[in-house]
Amino acid sequence: MSEDSIPDMSQISMVEPRVAEILRRMSRMKRLRLSHEMWQLTRERLTTFLRSHHPDWDESELQWRVADWLLQGSLAAFVAPHPALSPEGRGMRDPQEKE
Repeated sequence: MSEDSIPDMSQISMVEPRVAEILRRMSRMKRLRLSHEMWQLTRERLTTFLRSHHPDWDESELQWRVADWLLQGSLAAFVAPHPALSPEGRGMRDPQEKE
């Protein structure tokens, strides 16, 4: 992949032009490392958040819920009122439920 095939990030409206410039100047490896660190931070924060709101969940269920949230959840669930944070409010299926 050549440098020319990397999209111009300044054209993405959600990226601040100064941030886009900083990202553009990073090596591919550094951008990949940054993305991975952001993913890890998101997963850790979500785990902490869900653990604090569902202390009855064991570690296995908590990790299942985190994975489900990250794979099927939406950003809207993060900003919705707390009832939307419940598994039922998010339309999440019960991990004990058989398909």
